[in-house]
Amino acid sequence: MPSELRIIRFHLNEATAAVRLLAPRLKLEVPETEVLGAHATPDGTANVLLRYGEEGADIVIGNNQLAASLIAYCNSIKLPLPQEGRKSIQVSKEHVDLRINTLDIYGQAVAALASAADGAAPQSAAAAINQAG
Repeated sequence: MPSELRIIRFHLNEATAAVRLLAPRLKLEVPETEVLGAHATPDGTANVLLRYGEEGADIVIGNNQLAASLIAYCNSIKLPLPQEGRKSIQVSKEHVDLRINTLDIYGQAVAALASAADGAAPQSAAAAINQAG
């Protein structure tokens, strides 16, 4: 069964630019200074800590909020992304990865095609994918 795992890597300054795009909607104040690092919060929650140069200027953002910011950033620079797929965030000191896994979507499309082959009305692969999504 075909699947796609797309990893889009953002340097920390790009991740900050992405967060700034949605900051007003997310009710976040993002420092104007350069971001120095990023890591998962130590409390085990699904949050990311973005560390800035000023004392007390660090921000904590939820993984879902960060993913939404990165997706909005991709849209703003016209970088095409799959509409469907499981999205997740992976963070390191120097970058943030947006991971998009389409395995579930393709699996549903294959099931729809198999159903069509068992006597249902024939349909194109694109229609099966649209039906599954």
